[in-house]
Amino acid sequence: MQHAECAGRFRALDGLRGLFAVAVAGLHCSVYGYFYDLPLLRSAYLAVDFFFVLSGFVIAHATTTRLDSARSLWSFVVRRFGRVWPLHVVVLACFVTLELLKWLAVARGAQAHSMPFGTPDEDPLAIPAHLLLVHALHLFSSNTWNIPSWSISTEFYTYLLFGLCALTLRRWLVAVSLVLIVLSAWVLFRQVATMDTTYDWALPRCVYGFFVGYLVYRVSRRLPAPHAAGSLFELVLLIATALFMTHAARTQLSLLAPIVFAVPIWYFAFERGVVSRVLLSAPLQALGKWSYAIYLVHALVFMLVMRGFRALSRLLHADLFLVDDWSSLHGDSIVLLSFGQRWWMDVVAALAVALAVGLAYLANRFVEQPAQAYFQRLAKALETRPARRGRSQAPVLVAPARESTP
Repeated sequence: MQHAECAGRFRALDGLRGLFAVAVAGLHCSVYGYFYDLPLLRSAYLAVDFFFVLSGFVIAHATTTRLDSARSLWSFVVRRFGRVWPLHVVVLACFVTLELLKWLAVARGAQAHSMPFGTPDEDPLAIPAHLLLVHALHLFSSNTWNIPSWSISTEFYTYLLFGLCALTLRRWLVAVSLVLIVLSAWVLFRQVATMDTTYDWALPRCVYGFFVGYLVYRVSRRLPAPHAAGSLFELVLLIATALFMTHAARTQLSLLAPIVFAVPIWYFAFERGVVSRVLLSAPLQALGKWSYAIYLVHALVFMLVMRGFRALSRLLHADLFLVDDWSSLHGDSIVLLSFGQRWWMDVVAALAVALAVGLAYLANRFVEQPAQAYFQRLAKALETRPARRGRSQAPVLVAPARESTP
């Protein structure tokens, strides 16, 4: 089979990833416009499962045959760490700095919506856990600091699991993947009964999606390229995926999300139709390039927007917010910005999302790209460094690297 790829990337899938990242940002934008109540947007939390499946698909394409020695495993881990950790730490530092500034302001007599470091979200004890990327491994009773970063925590350790399995269980990796998928889905079914889990059962959620993506890639290599009418089938897949997300919402049906997402990921890798051509357009490719940054910075932007409007509310002695009990299933409520007609609030929400995208561009250019370049050099140095052999050490036998097409 022949996938449509460019320089090791599936460009149509990059465009889809950008759209899903914006959807997640829209979901978390607490502004009460018409779009806020759209069932599809309320179900956009499932976009994270799309990211997990896509990650497994892309990493299977790029690295499976290269993980053939301890040195290649270390190189893989360094590259993945360099992909997820630097921007995560920079955004975390921004959150902590803002809380410290609030503490200084309150100490000087300023009013604040909540006390500095006074909520579970700003637990100082969670900072070391964030630095070690273990904050979503069932260590806390809620999400902390940059809430969307829970998925980064679980994804990094899923990378480690995949790398170890690929190195030590290569001949049985497909069978092991099936076992991990079944076990993870079973844990989610028994403990949560939906895919709506983050700080507690997030690791099986990530393992489930990632290894589905890996298997989809492995199966796709053995299948002929699809001959269906490209444009029509792409459109049907897109609509079917949106309908599934809408109806699955936070029900048991959502447990099928990784399986459902596997189909459009497989098909859009071929870039057969007009939808793919739209996804290849410059704006959507830019969103795909910035998707990780959009995902990580949007909560910071929205927090600043909400704090700004709270200050304005106190200044004007006007109530600019309302309380929505949509999330009462989780034992809490959501405070929404609402000070005008709902169509006007949609404009405010769009501006907030646009602000997040703008900051994501800067984060990608000045944090992500330099950090990735540094860790890429570090990984190459690990790959090419001559093996050390002391007098008392036995020779280390390393299998020669296999040729592979990235």
